[in-house]
Amino acid sequence: MKETLCSINWDYVIAIISIVASFVISTIAILSTKGNAKKERLIDIVTSNRMDWIQKLKEYLSAYLSLVYFHYEKKLPEDENKFITDINELAFKIKLHLNFKGKADIQIEKLLDEINTAYEKFFMYKSSGLGVMNTRLQPDDYLTFIGKLQLQYSEIYTKLYSKTLQEIGIDLINDSKDEIEKKISSIGLEKFQSYMKDLIIISDFDLKKSVRIIKYSYHQLFIISRVYLKTEWERVKVEAGSGSLLEYNFDEKFESNISEMKKELKRWETLKNPSNRKK
Repeated sequence: MKETLCSINWDYVIAIISIVASFVISTIAILSTKGNAKKERLIDIVTSNRMDWIQKLKEYLSAYLSLVYFHYEKKLPEDENKFITDINELAFKIKLHLNFKGKADIQIEKLLDEINTAYEKFFMYKSSGLGVMNTRLQPDDYLTFIGKLQLQYSEIYTKLYSKTLQEIGIDLINDSKDEIEKKISSIGLEKFQSYMKDLIIISDFDLKKSVRIIKYSYHQLFIISRVYLKTEWERVKVEAGSGSLLEYNFDEKFESNISEMKKELKRWETLKNPSNRKK
């Protein structure tokens, strides 16, 4: 006998369809729940790691700023080499916690390099004993200092000293000590010292610039670091609240937060580089 539509047990068919539908819906719900749980776990992990990272960065910045401030405002370090090693080590730790592509991160890196280089040059000038009024210096004193500058700060050496040494005819790299002494003797000690005094005037100018960088870049770094940490903390709160890692535009938020400090930053920049002041 052939089955007809009338003879089919529709209650049975409907029951099967209901079971299949329930299974499909349950499966989708389970997969969705697992997906959401996985997403939430990812956000929790990222947020937790970000909080640890912020705390570590804060510690490094605090240690660096405290060290730089104390040894400028209070007391020069007794062990200059150790001090330079310490601030360079902290600077590297800070840099490794930054995003090398971020605008604010690049500003922080630039200020770290500025301050560290300025301190190195300051101690170099200080240890050289050079000065416009120091008449007891011998040719070796000048040449030793210029030689150090040539090795450590080639750009400054080229800008400030190479032309004058070429005029005198002295080549610190290729000339032997005897050859240098003969050249100095040929032009006369008095004329050589006259050349050197001109260079020392330039060195004094560079020394003063280094001191200004140490004094005023510290304030800029302090302000930018505070705003940077504040902006990162706001990111944590947004991520924890919205459950999204993509909703926060750090550069945009940083610019918004730093805007109220622009006037203060500009004041320190003008004090650091008075030649840039609008007349």
